Amino acid sequence: MKTGLLLEGGGMRGMFTTGVLDSFMEAGIEFSYIVGVSSGAVNVMNYISGQKGRSKALMERPKNDQYYGWKEFFRSGKYINFGKLYGEYLYREDLKFDFDAYFKSETVGEYVASNCHTGKPEYLRETKDEKRLASMGEASCSLPFVCRAMKIDNQFYMDGSMTDPLPLKRCYEMGCDKVVIISTKGEGMEPSNLGKYSFAMRILYGKKFVPFIEACKNRLDVYYAQWDYVYAEENAGRVMLMHPQGSVAIGHLDADPEKLRLLYEEGYAYGKEKLEEVKAFLGQ
Repeated sequence: MKTGLLLEGGGMRGMFTTGVLDSFMEAGIEFSYIVGVSSGAVNVMNYISGQKGRSKALMERPKNDQYYGWKEFFRSGKYINFGKLYGEYLYREDLKFDFDAYFKSETVGEYVASNCHTGKPEYLRETKDEKRLASMGEASCSLPFVCRAMKIDNQFYMDGSMTDPLPLKRCYEMGCDKVVIISTKGEGMEPSNLGKYSFAMRILYGKKFVPFIEACKNRLDVYYAQWDYVYAEENAGRVMLMHPQGSVAIGHLDADPEKLRLLYEEGYAYGKEKLEEVKAFLGQ
C-alpha cells in the first residue's frame, strides 16, 4: 500500500505540524509520498531528512536571529526573509540540513508552488541539486506582498496555497491509497482572503502575473471546495485528518515564543496520542 502525507500551510501555526511530525519521527512512521504547501514545505524537508527538532529550532529562533519580523526588516529590508531560512540556515552548523539523507531517501517529496504566469499549481521535486531544492521550498512559501516571486527554470512562482491549499487529489495522482492530512486550521479559524487586495496586486505585479492574481481572487472558493472533498474522503476511510484541538490562538506571523511553545507541545502530545491509530490506518 502506498501512503501519503499532506502538510497544509498556515505560517507560524505550522508549529503544530512540527510537533506532530516530531512524534512521528520518534515512532519511525514512514510515508511513500509527502507534499507540503507554503509553510508546510520546511516540514517536508526535515521529515524526509529525518531531522527531528530542526523545524522547531527554525521556528523558535531567538529575537536576534529570526528570519521574520521588524528586526529582520530593518536588517535586510524583508519582513519575512525566506532567503535566510532556505539559505544561510541550511548550512549553518547549529541548523545544518542533511542534504545527503534527503536525497538518499526513498520517500518522494513535492512542494506546491503557484506559477505566476499560468495561475496554476505546480508540484516541484528535486533529487540532486541543493540550491534548486531550496528554491522550491522558498517558492512554496512566498506570500504575495511580503515576499518576492521566485524564479525557477525561467518561470516565476509564489505561495502554493493560493492555487492548491489542500492537494489531496495530487496525493491520489501519485498513487497514494491512504493519506494523512495535518492541517493547521483550528476550530473556527477562517482562511485569509487575499482576493480583496487584487487591485493592489495588479499595481505591484503588473500584467505579467494577471493569471496568478485571478487565482488569488478565487482562492476561497477553491479552499472550501477542497475541504468538502477532504471530509468526504475522510468519511470513506481514505483520509485521516489531524488538526489542532486546543485553544492556542496564533496568527500566521505571530512570533510570541510562549504561544509557539504551547502549540508545539499540543502538536507533539496529539501526535503521541494518535500514534497507534495512525499506524493502524497506514498498515504499519
